[in-house]
Amino acid sequence: MAYLHAVHPGSRVLADEDIDRINFLLKVLNADTPQYSREHIGTMVDSTILVLTRQISDDDGKPLIQPPGGVIVGMATLSRLPTLRGIKGYVEDMVVDPAHRGRGLGRGLMQTVMQLARFYGYKRVDLTSGTHRVEANKLYQAFGFVQHDTNVYRYTF
Repeated sequence: MAYLHAVHPGSRVLADEDIDRINFLLKVLNADTPQYSREHIGTMVDSTILVLTRQISDDDGKPLIQPPGGVIVGMATLSRLPTLRGIKGYVEDMVVDPAHRGRGLGRGLMQTVMQLARFYGYKRVDLTSGTHRVEANKLYQAFGFVQHDTNVYRYTF
């Protein structure tokens, strides 16, 4: 069993093992991701909403730990971007530990992200996803995301 919770900007509730799991999940998304420090992740959490999925029981339902503890097995971030046309959200770092996939955790993460975006009055939510992430792309489409015919440009410092 797993539960979801959101870490809102300004919260400092991440334990050392949480930082380790966040770094692990970031490497699942991109093996070239560097190891981030507690300070770096804390700074990022101060400017975005981090949605976490924590495992609190094994596959047989035996409790491992009670909330708010538990091992982080999935996450997503929801960033706020005010524009002249309204506030939009951007989903980034949406990932579930490969050992925990197929249990509906990604769906739960996306439901929570979308509920938060509605609650905060976002006019739209954008995300990008690699074409190789077939299951993730199916999930986004199931939530009503539509692929746009656009170019994505990036400048890296």
